[in-house]
Amino acid sequence: MDKVIPRDLFNDSNLLFTYGKLYIQLKKFGLEKNLVEIPNPLDDSFEDFNIRTDTNSGSTSIKNIELITNNQEFILLFRPLNSKDKNSLFFNFLDYTEDLVFLDEECEEINSKLIEIIIGETNE
Repeated sequence: MDKVIPRDLFNDSNLLFTYGKLYIQLKKFGLEKNLVEIPNPLDDSFEDFNIRTDTNSGSTSIKNIELITNNQEFILLFRPLNSKDKNSLFFNFLDYTEDLVFLDEECEEINSKLIEIIIGETNE
């Protein structure tokens, strides 16, 4: 899918904003280490954010930053195509239905279900 200005400038900037807010909220729980940078396998560097668009859904995610559980399982993070909502970062984990990462417009209240999944206190 080709990038289009200004639509994708707004989409990508909001994606970066929500990942930044996620890091800040995870830090409050001592879980910032669970948002990890995946370095370039060729030279072990981390120079930029690799924003990718899913060709099927149009959703965007950062492919070289991953959210992992304490058991080293990956949690999918994504932003839906053309979402106008400031807080529209979603997560999906195994069979758990996708859900919002943030419960408020300002991205200050993180979904407790996500915290439970990260620390492994869920029956899902």
